[in-house]
Amino acid sequence: MLDQSVQAIGQFMQAKAGIKLSANKIYMIEARLEAVVKRFGFAHIDHLAASLPQALGEVQQAVVDALTTNESFFFRD
Repeated sequence: MLDQSVQAIGQFMQAKAGIKLSANKIYMIEARLEAVVKRFGFAHIDHLAASLPQALGEVQQAVVDALTTNESFFFRD
């Protein structure tokens, strides 16, 4: 995964979800976005990262969903 891809995904997540991803999370980003890459037919994560600004809303939402932890335990008590 290219450094500019990590930066592009980090900027996208900061803008869309208010989540700041650090550079040491590359393994997590790759693991979680692998399914998104396959689902939407991208050749590589770098291609997905490059297309994020102009991607369809469905692709952008899939990236946000993949990179967020959806835990509701905090709200149950």
